[in-house]
Amino acid sequence: MARCLNEELPGEVAASCARRGARLVHISTDLVFSSRAPRGGFNEGAVPDATSVYGRSKARGEVRVLVAYPKALVVRLPLLYGDSLGRGLGASDGLLAALKRGERPLLFEDEWRTPLDVTAAAAALVHLAQLEVAGLLHLAGPQRLSRLELGRTVLAARALAPHKVRAALRREVPGCVERPEDVSLCAARALALLPAPMPSPEEALGAG
Repeated sequence: MARCLNEELPGEVAASCARRGARLVHISTDLVFSSRAPRGGFNEGAVPDATSVYGRSKARGEVRVLVAYPKALVVRLPLLYGDSLGRGLGASDGLLAALKRGERPLLFEDEWRTPLDVTAAAAALVHLAQLEVAGLLHLAGPQRLSRLELGRTVLAARALAPHKVRAALRREVPGCVERPEDVSLCAARALALLPAPMPSPEEALGAG
C-alpha cells in the first residue's frame, strides 16, 4: 500500500499534469532521511537514506514525480503542529487529545525536528504554487526542537504544567531505537521565495 500511495500514484498524477501542462506541487516529508542532520539541517542536495518503509516509498515517489514532470515542485515538510479542526491530529492537537483522555504522553528528548505550524505551511504552499519554481524544496520551522521541547511549548501555550508529559530516550522504549534521531531541514531556499519568515512554535501557539 505504501508503494502504491507514495510512489506509483504520485508518478501517475505527475504524468497526467505533464500532459495537461497543469501546475503540480507534490508533498513529501523530512522522513526521507534517517541519519543525523548536519549543522543547520538537511538541504535539498542531501541524499535520502530512509530506513522506514514510509520514508523509502516517499523518496521513490519524489523521483517518480520529477522524472515524469520536471516542472513539478516537490516540497518536503517537517513535523506539523497546530489546529487540526477538532480531529486531534498533529504534534500539538494529538498531544492535547491524549491529555484530554487522561493520558500522560511520553515524548523523546533525543529526537529532533524542525516543526512547522500547519496554517503557516498551507499558506506557504499556496504562495509557492504560484511561482515558477521546480524541483526539490524544503519547508520548515525556524527552530530545531526535540519532541519534548515542542510538547512543553504546547503545554505552555495552554497554561498546562510541564509534568503532564514524560521525558524519555528512544532506547528506553521498545521498538523506537530505529526512529530517526534528527531529520531537521534547512529551508533557506524556500525562505528566499516567501514573503515572510515561518513562525516559531511560541509565535504560532501564543506561548511567548
